[in-house]
Amino acid sequence: MKKSAPVLIAGAGIAGLTLALALARRKIPSHILEAKPEQIPQGNGIQLSPNATRILIDLGMRVLLEPVVKRPESIIIRSGRHGRILRELPLGQDIEKRYGAPYFVIHRSDLYRKIKKALQNHSNLADVTYDAKVKYFQQNENGIDAITTNRKVYHGCALIGADGIHSGIRSNMREQEYLDFSGYIAWRSLINNTSLLSAPFRKNSISLWLGDKSHIVHYPLHKKINIVFVTTGNLEGKSTHSDELCPIFRNWHPNVNDFLANVHVWQRWPLFSIRTPEDRPWCEGKVLLIGDAAHPILPFLSQGGAMAIEDAVTLSACMAQADGDFASAFKQFENLRSPRVTKIQKQSKLQGFYCHLPRPLSFFRDSFIRLNSVNSGLSRYEWIYSGQPPVK
Repeated sequence: MKKSAPVLIAGAGIAGLTLALALARRKIPSHILEAKPEQIPQGNGIQLSPNATRILIDLGMRVLLEPVVKRPESIIIRSGRHGRILRELPLGQDIEKRYGAPYFVIHRSDLYRKIKKALQNHSNLADVTYDAKVKYFQQNENGIDAITTNRKVYHGCALIGADGIHSGIRSNMREQEYLDFSGYIAWRSLINNTSLLSAPFRKNSISLWLGDKSHIVHYPLHKKINIVFVTTGNLEGKSTHSDELCPIFRNWHPNVNDFLANVHVWQRWPLFSIRTPEDRPWCEGKVLLIGDAAHPILPFLSQGGAMAIEDAVTLSACMAQADGDFASAFKQFENLRSPRVTKIQKQSKLQGFYCHLPRPLSFFRDSFIRLNSVNSGLSRYEWIYSGQPPVK
């Protein structure tokens, strides 16, 4: 019997690997083409809210993830200037009881490793080829051919662009677009030696420090502390040294400045979004974009990874029901996902504005947070954490 052509997936990141796993569980074969040589990405931490963990658990990954995740007990919001707690929102068992799934934080490399391990149980349905960057593709009546930079040709029934914000698949689909710098810079670091950190930095919580046009997020990972300083800044800067950060946070709480005095090297990440006409679709025939390739999201709601995971399972359901008509399945997928993702993109942008208010507006923001109720704070995320409605 002739073997059916696989779904080609460009990119072995969170979106691509999760899609391959979701398809395999529906007996749909896939072949991932990853541009980079085989290696475990380093990266930093990632937050997995209940809408994401619910899916990963449904994909059979709970036992794999448990040894390498942390379950933060709460979200603590602090004044950057004074260090006082403005509000504490419960996570832990409270959020799992409320949404039927836990809130995890995990190192990206651990998440990649665990999804790849889960895929090993479906080796007859999911294959990965590294050092295979898709240069261009050709659609025909028999499916699609993806041609890599080393001139190899891979045939499939469809092509999914899961190759991130700098997507080569997207560039082939769209004649004119460009990355739009958001005006924010994320400074990321992983801390191994927790003795350098004061007590607020060692709590098993996601901590958010709010200040004047800047904020800090940190949380524990398995054997490490993940910390991100977010500032406004220029795209041209290239420094990865704390000398650029110290003047910005000079008037913040002493715990922050003590921390900066001990951690010197950072990863500097300018934050981008895609500027393109709103009527440009995610799909073109048998080609579809998912994750950051389709809809990059600023990190201020911590939903970029979660949206990629939601994309993967929603797409697998659409394709399973398509009876081979993947062009129609891709349009169905976009119609299902676009309203939710667009709303999260807008809310993330608004949250970034809110976190970076200048004085005196930041004073009123902090007062509002302090006076707000815990239930009111959590209810803001109800529509996110409840998840994407199932495909009918």
